[in-house]
Amino acid sequence: MRWTQVEDQERWTAFIKEHGPHSGSFLHSWQWGEFQKSVGKKVHRYAWGVEGKWRMVAQFIEEQLPAMQTYLYCPRGPIFVEQLS
Repeated sequence: MRWTQVEDQERWTAFIKEHGPHSGSFLHSWQWGEFQKSVGKKVHRYAWGVEGKWRMVAQFIEEQLPAMQTYLYCPRGPIFVEQLS
């Protein structure tokens, strides 16, 4: 099991549509991440899984703090497969 950085928008969107809650899936949408980038924030998308099969995804938005500090915010997430098998 391992975390991998995600570049595949189609696969990401399909996972969010299938497993995301209605209340939180927008904040994990690819488009929301792209909007965050357009206002100057860094976005990190990761999937966690086994043998290429995703079990969880997380979209982190990097927030800047004073004194050159940062933190990663994962709004309403991560999103995971309800039943891990």
